Order: sequence, then structure tokens, then C-alpha cells
Amino acid sequence: MKLSLIIAVACSIVAEAKVTTVPLKKVDARKTPLTSYKFQPDHLINNIFQYVAQLSIGTPGQSVEAALDTGSSDLWVFGANTLDGRSGGYDSSKSSTYKYLKSGFEIEYVDESTATGDWVTDTITFGSDTVSNLQFAVATQTNGLDTSDPVSVFGIGYRQGESVSSASSEYDNFPQQLQDQGAISQNAYSVYLGPTDGQDSAILFGGIDRKKINGTLYTVPVLSQSSFTVSVEVGGQRFDGILDTGTSLTYLPDNVFQPLADKFGATYDQSYGLYVLDKLPSEGVDFSFSGAKITLAPEQVAFQKEGGKYLFAFLPSSEAQGYNLLGDTFLTSAYVVYDLTKNVIGLAQASYSSDTDIVEITDSGIPGAQVAPGY
Repeated sequence: MKLSLIIAVACSIVAEAKVTTVPLKKVDARKTPLTSYKFQPDHLINNIFQYVAQLSIGTPGQSVEAALDTGSSDLWVFGANTLDGRSGGYDSSKSSTYKYLKSGFEIEYVDESTATGDWVTDTITFGSDTVSNLQFAVATQTNGLDTSDPVSVFGIGYRQGESVSSASSEYDNFPQQLQDQGAISQNAYSVYLGPTDGQDSAILFGGIDRKKINGTLYTVPVLSQSSFTVSVEVGGQRFDGILDTGTSLTYLPDNVFQPLADKFGATYDQSYGLYVLDKLPSEGVDFSFSGAKITLAPEQVAFQKEGGKYLFAFLPSSEAQGYNLLGDTFLTSAYVVYDLTKNVIGLAQASYSSDTDIVEITDSGIPGAQVAPGY
């Protein structure tokens, strides 16, 4: 009798924890604009790999793949009319919960190809969880885009980073709506991108997985109101960088990048459009966040794609219009918590474990986190 009571109480506690898990799948990147900062055109084409969530939109649900992007703030999807009958888009006429809001959605690629369309609301389902009346954008016209294998964009950044014309047009985006509708208690989430093959990658809205943390989880302040900008040091040089799951590589200031390229013997290869190495490096690279250290192992410093040369994980930020972007080649080594409520980032070395120990992020803050020694 007592054992039954203990089990019942334990199950109740688990059920009350407000954490929403969205699995992510690592795939070769398609042509998707995944670095969008407010009032700026999209700077990069994410051409190496990306982490994709499976969403169901509308009533009845329509399956859409969307690449996770902490570097932007809007969910936008391809309208079915842009895909010439191919699957992967959203047909508003087939959803009973669709509502048109207004026109005026625009997005531009670095090669000047574009997508335009409408702002709408509808129901979004992922696994057993649902967000109703979520505002997002539907691309109804495209110019110069390859829509043969479409991947939409799942932007989850600050409201101030939304692709709207003015502050008065800002809206409660996906993570904020999760909190507003009671699915999570705090507008916060954690991202684990897994080892090189992306196994067990996931985003936890409202919680962290303690089994994915190796060592101490430290917090550092966010330095921007519209992007996840943090102070970081590499090779003795300190700079501000944006944590961006929507960018494959990591873009460093030129005075940081060049010494690294020289050290590892990375040379530019025109056929790849990237820097390459002939062999795997013998050592890694340390990123220090005021005492919170994340180490990229040799297999994260350079990686093979399709059996070719080793691709260097870094590019100079001059290739990204001056933006320093801590992209997926950095984030695969880190467990990162994004607390939009308290405007802090939690950072720890990632532990590549298939075990889970998920706990909720509450008003008290990120569980078990300590302020980085430099703050």
C-alpha cells in the first residue's frame, strides 16, 4: 500500500513538470536562410548541415520540417502553392483553425532570392503537445529558391528579433506562446545537438537534461535585446559572438580566425568554398566564457563530408558581414540553456549520453547553474 502511494506521488510529480521536448534530426542542409537579424537581410546560406524538427500545422495536421534557429525569431513555412504539388508545405485552405492576419512577410537570401507572403495564425502540434493560435509566416511567392526539398525555419529567439516592420508589430512567438498557454513555466529552453552524427539531439522547452551536462553549468549574461550575444575568448582574443543553431559553421573575427587557420594548416579550397585540412587535427580549441570553458575536440575542429577532405569548422566573420556566429560546429560541443526570462545563457561541456534526467526551469532559475567565475 505504501509502495503504491509512493509510485503514485512520483508519477504525479513527473506529470506536473512543465517541460516540452522536441526531437531534432541532423540532415544535410538544403538552401534555407537561417541567420536573420532584425532589419538586416539574411546573411548566409546554411550549406553544410542543419537540425530539423518535425511539426504538424493546422487542423487536420499537415507535416512540415523546420530547421531550428536561435539566430532568428519567426516560424515561417513554405505555402503549398509554391511547391508545385510536392509535399512539405502548408495549405491554409485545408485547415479549419487557420486565420489570416495580414500580408507583408518578406525574407531575402544572400544570393538575392526571396520569399514573400502572409502572417497567419493556426494550431501547431509536435508530439503530444499543441500550441493554438500561433502567429507565423507563410511564404506564398518565391523567387530564385530551390523548393524541390523544402525545409521551413523554426526561429525561437527574442521577440525583438522578429522580422516585422516595427516594434508595435512584435508578437508572442513560439517559446513565449508555450509559456503564455501554460506548457512551460518560464520562457527558457535548452539545446543539445549531440555528437557528430547528431544522435539524441533535442530542444527542451522549459527544462534541462542533467545527463547531457559534463561538469558545471555556468551562466553568463546576454549582451543584446534581440540576439543571444555573449562575450567569449579564443586564443587570447575576446569578442562578442551570437549563439546560432541556424548556422552550420562558426564565424570568428579575422584576427582570431587567421591564427587558428595557420596553426592547423587550413587552406581555402575553391571547390568547397571553405577552408580544408588534409587530416584530422591532433588537438582541439578552447572557448572561454569568463571562466566557463567549452573545448572543441579534434573531430569538431575539422570533419569529413562525403569522404572528401576535412572541412575546417571555422570561417572569418568577414564572410558573414562582420557577424561573429557561434554556429553548430561550436554548439555540438556545448550544452546551452537560453533563459529569455532572466536574459542569461547557461553553458557547459556537452556529455554525449543517451541517458536522460530532465528537470524543469522555474522562477528560481536554471537548476544547478552557477554564475561564471568572471562575473
